[in-house]
Amino acid sequence: MTQLSEKLSEELHRDLADVERLRGELALQAHLMTMETKTRWRAFEKKLETLRNHAKMGMATAFRQLAQDLKTDYAKLKDEIRTVV
Repeated sequence: MTQLSEKLSEELHRDLADVERLRGELALQAHLMTMETKTRWRAFEKKLETLRNHAKMGMATAFRQLAQDLKTDYAKLKDEIRTVV
């Protein structure tokens, strides 16, 4: 593996770890979610599965966009849950 591809692989794994961390934080608060929020959560779970598949296949561009989308989605959901509690 070249230095460039190793660096790219490290970045992808770091992004995936960030998304997984955000998801984990929210999973602990799932019982606080409204029905609408739970519906959105299920949609995010499907996106996360796609993200994991992109990581396995080395689809860097698609992975990065989806990772950023999920980080934003999970952060918004986290803020919404905070306002309910």
